[in-house]
Amino acid sequence: MNSKIQYGLEVYGHAGSTVIRRVQTQQKKALKILFNRDFRTRTEKLHCDLNLLTVKDTHHLSIAKFVHKQIHGKLPAIFNSYFIPSQTRTDNIIINQQTTERGKKSMEHFGATIWNKIPSNLKKIHDTKRFSKELKKIWVSVYR
Repeated sequence: MNSKIQYGLEVYGHAGSTVIRRVQTQQKKALKILFNRDFRTRTEKLHCDLNLLTVKDTHHLSIAKFVHKQIHGKLPAIFNSYFIPSQTRTDNIIINQQTTERGKKSMEHFGATIWNKIPSNLKKIHDTKRFSKELKKIWVSVYR
């Protein structure tokens, strides 16, 4: 089920909150049916018990992994100008100020915003798989 949600997430993940809410509602329903949980079960608890991110957080993790790969030189050179390191804090990147909603959803702006919220110790992890696993662990723990 999670692979179905992840498919195309980079595209529809930037859609309006209504689209994300619809997908999240379907995920909640499916989880409760698959794991035979009462329909009144708190979804946050279910996500925590199953070690599963919400649709929104899955999208954010996908973006964070893209930024991580770019920062650590694992993407083609065409992406080199997407994220510029901050001169004041070495683990943050500069967020280009955007005035339009479309600009705020751009990879450069949205990716920098997500990256700058990630703990410094995780940003230093070179292995993308380990980075992803550790970040997911932190985000799932918030659901408790």
